[in-house]
Amino acid sequence: MTSVLKPILAAGLVAVALAGPAAAQSPDDAAGGPSPDTVLARVNGSEITLADLLIARERMPEQFRQVPVQAIYPLLVNGLIDSRLAVAEARRRNLQDDDKVRDLMRRFEDQVIERILVETYVNEHMTDERLRAEYDKLVAAEQGKTELHARHILLEDKETAEQMIRQLDGGAEFAALAEQHSTGPSAPRGGDLGWRTEGELIPEFETAAKALPPGTYTKQPLQTRYGWHVIRLEGLRDSTPPTFEEAERELKMRVTRQLADQLVTELRSGASIERFELDGAPTE
Repeated sequence: MTSVLKPILAAGLVAVALAGPAAAQSPDDAAGGPSPDTVLARVNGSEITLADLLIARERMPEQFRQVPVQAIYPLLVNGLIDSRLAVAEARRRNLQDDDKVRDLMRRFEDQVIERILVETYVNEHMTDERLRAEYDKLVAAEQGKTELHARHILLEDKETAEQMIRQLDGGAEFAALAEQHSTGPSAPRGGDLGWRTEGELIPEFETAAKALPPGTYTKQPLQTRYGWHVIRLEGLRDSTPPTFEEAERELKMRVTRQLADQLVTELRSGASIERFELDGAPTE
């Protein structure tokens, strides 16, 4: 087993193990959408299907995977057509027999079977009992914690933050000021951060917010590494753990990571491993 196994597990195999074969299915399948075998284009008689398009989409950067397929459909189809043409030309030149290609294919094969090994191992060991045990740990960790609901106006300098406080003292609406002046991503929501469990926010922000009576705001700006904050506490409540169904995806991710580490440990325990320094000398 190669030394790249553990980084690969951490970065990508969790998602693969969770997704399984469904990763290549259309998001519209459940609603009676087109079949993965639907032909989207033909290139010199070679068919490009919906399954090909969805696989290509999964290889795209995250921001493209978040948008509907229809929004990037022309981009994907054109890319697949160009790729199919390039592959055909490469085969016409017999590049598949090139030594470099054969070496890359061997490396790719190693990655694929490594991936399938982990997916198979996870599927074999992912049980309801293990998920329930992980859920019990999650619930226990949430007990005794509180949740807070806060808004904030994030600004670049102290003087502007103090100006916001003076406007609030004069009767200005917090959400309106946040929407107009805040530099944080919550600005369009009037600075609303929603309900956050204890420990989710940076410590100094959380401490300042929890010290406020609900419905009031800080009279002095708070500085953090993000800038200067004016904070309003909307409310406090005891933390309520999510239901098993609500937490199921996170639980599967946790257990998948545990099983990936377990597999690596098992493989290492039965292996003879020698290490060497960059100059080739044995590592002590």
